[in-house]
Amino acid sequence: MRRFDRRRPDPHEGFEINDRIRATVVQVIGDAGENYGEMSKADAVARAQEAGLDLVKVGEKDEVAITKIMDFGKFLYTRKKKQGESKKHQKTIQIKEVKMRPKIGIGDYETKLN
Repeated sequence: MRRFDRRRPDPHEGFEINDRIRATVVQVIGDAGENYGEMSKADAVARAQEAGLDLVKVGEKDEVAITKIMDFGKFLYTRKKKQGESKKHQKTIQIKEVKMRPKIGIGDYETKLN
């Protein structure tokens, strides 16, 4: 049985970035969308650090990790904003419960109904 963890959740959870990427060979896509091809993880991380950005794993194809050079903090910020916008436009339905007894009078029934 796991104990309750009071620490905040890791914002990187679900994403492999920079040295956390497990693959040894990665296909790299630049921040402007250009394809750099396959290279070793170390070279890809060095290229991302040269640009002052992060290397983020976005998918996997045929045992080769597909990574993208991007600003990870900006990515998380825009993702959080999009989630907030989608929550704004949701309709919430509130259901109210009323207890009714078998011997309730008509007046009481009408009052609870309204």
